[in-house]
Amino acid sequence: MSELPDDGFMIAWNRGREAAVELGPHPDTTGWTRRYRATAGCCDAYFVDLPRDEQAQVLLNLAAGLMFEGVPPTDVLREFAKVRLWRDMDVTLPFGRAERAFIPDNIDWNPHNPA
Repeated sequence: MSELPDDGFMIAWNRGREAAVELGPHPDTTGWTRRYRATAGCCDAYFVDLPRDEQAQVLLNLAAGLMFEGVPPTDVLREFAKVRLWRDMDVTLPFGRAERAFIPDNIDWNPHNPA
């Protein structure tokens, strides 16, 4: 997994039958985003001016939306893990414990039976 800087990444995606997501560098100097229909992240002027907790919320909402639109969750999680902001994000679960939003591949975690 390659890491992207918190202030230099873009999220690009397609929905529906062509559902896919990729995170890459911003600005796009190589044209990697041309195969996608939408982008977000540091390419949006408002995003870079948000506090870190609000940036994390934007990422969380976008990740959930992409999964809802048919992008495979494993693809979303793999791509979003390229950003430290996502990996370090804390979420509070319904039973009150704060957990990391990013769960590494080597950890077996079940939200219905937290250990």
